[in-house]
Amino acid sequence: MHGNIYLDSTVGIGTTFTVNLPLKPVDKTVAPDSPPPMTPQAISARKASVSSRSDITVLLVEDNPTISKITMKTIAKLGFSAKAVWNGQEALDYLAAAAVPDAKNPLPDVVLMDVQMPLLDGYAATEYLRTKEPYTNIERLKGIPVVALTASAIQGDREKCLQVGMDDYLCKPVSPSTLEQTLLRWTVERNSAGSTPMT
Repeated sequence: MHGNIYLDSTVGIGTTFTVNLPLKPVDKTVAPDSPPPMTPQAISARKASVSSRSDITVLLVEDNPTISKITMKTIAKLGFSAKAVWNGQEALDYLAAAAVPDAKNPLPDVVLMDVQMPLLDGYAATEYLRTKEPYTNIERLKGIPVVALTASAIQGDREKCLQVGMDDYLCKPVSPSTLEQTLLRWTVERNSAGSTPMT
């Protein structure tokens, strides 16, 4: 990255590393997690959705306890209901169980899927959900939006998310306003005005 690393070490005391990187400021208007402009129909649907948010269930799939706790609190403050699981395999198990009649847990309206997790990562879990049995045979699981959550903004990540069947992409940390717009776009606004996968 054309930078420098300096090392200052003293026996019995410790070591100090100094890293200098020639990075350019990020233009916030083109940040990776910025959602597209909302259409007039979507804005109207958003205004009409306030009273129905509590009927929307979000499934958060996140293995980091701290991030999971913060995100769950944010979702609750935004007025949505939420459930959390720790990895992709637990997400698949939850979805399959929630899709049966008289299920104990509600079927989510949208899934927030971390991509880097132990046991089964978000990429593999979404690919299983979209292309493998028994999930493809469960009618209620078809079309559930999956939004990727990733700490990486590396070029090609969006394409990889699309290839496995994800519908949208958010870079962590996600601001409450961006999370709110994304959840509304893939739930209330999607049903009211229609929405398409990310491009």
